[in-house]
Amino acid sequence: KVCRIFLVAQDILVDRASYPTAQIAENSHRFRPLGLGYANLGGLLMSSGVPYDSEAAIGLCGSITAITHASANLASIELARALGTFADYQKNCEPMNRVMEMHRAAVADIDPRAPDDLRSKAGQLWDQVIRDGRQYGFRNAQVTVLAPTGTIGFMMDCATTGIEPDI
Repeated sequence: KVCRIFLVAQDILVDRASYPTAQIAENSHRFRPLGLGYANLGGLLMSSGVPYDSEAAIGLCGSITAITHASANLASIELARALGTFADYQKNCEPMNRVMEMHRAAVADIDPRAPDDLRSKAGQLWDQVIRDGRQYGFRNAQVTVLAPTGTIGFMMDCATTGIEPDI
């Protein structure tokens, strides 16, 4: 639910934001790229007692990332159904759907030591992305990004920023 709320909020901002150049503004409106991500993932590992560099940590982070990305894409599909796809979607429809299928296939590579419920949920969500994305398209050409979150992470009082270990 949180992914949906933030994705919708970010999409609204595309039409209300100012951009540093005309070309960036044009591309932002044609493709509607967004940047949902996470902060404090390292803090989650530490508080859960999962060693930072372990296979279990990789599996947990992979599950969370897959769920976040699928949830954001489902919100983009919901917006596409209500408001239309991004302007260049038809030109990019088949390649984009192939990329979504690759993301779905990657769920099978999540470490089996990750919590079963998270791995299972990731698969269910990606199945829905594939099905609904083919039917309704996507509002946004990009919905997630793994970017450094140092400043915002510190402002949010995170123990860690993005995936980085405690500093």
